[in-house]
Amino acid sequence: NIKKRNASTFALDAGGNTMSGDQAKLWTFLNNANQQWEEVNLGGGNYSYIKRGTKWALDAANGTSGTAVKLLTYNHASANQQWTKVDLGGGFWRLQRRGGAVSLDGMAGGTNGQLTRLLTSSNTDQNQHWSIPNAF
Repeated sequence: NIKKRNASTFALDAGGNTMSGDQAKLWTFLNNANQQWEEVNLGGGNYSYIKRGTKWALDAANGTSGTAVKLLTYNHASANQQWTKVDLGGGFWRLQRRGGAVSLDGMAGGTNGQLTRLLTSSNTDQNQHWSIPNAF
């Protein structure tokens, strides 16, 4: 599960009937399959995140700030699906697009269905702080 620091009752969710291009969102933490992610270690501190039991990976598209984070078919060679885990201490991480200056941002607050985006990386913006205790 990937949970947002400043809205810890919300987890990154892929939805139940995921289709290519669906946007990753926040949802109340239920610990169900929609919120379980396989963490694929690519070496060098880089990882891909795939919705457990599927082929859908978190994709950073073109890596531009403001871009939606979507779910696309996993391609281990795609830089858009490679995330650098930046250790923020205290069990929190920032997921930065590999080779870019943007990170997975849960946006302000926390509500069911709240969409995620890429925003300029910031170690102090808690919307970009995630706990990742149970990646498979």
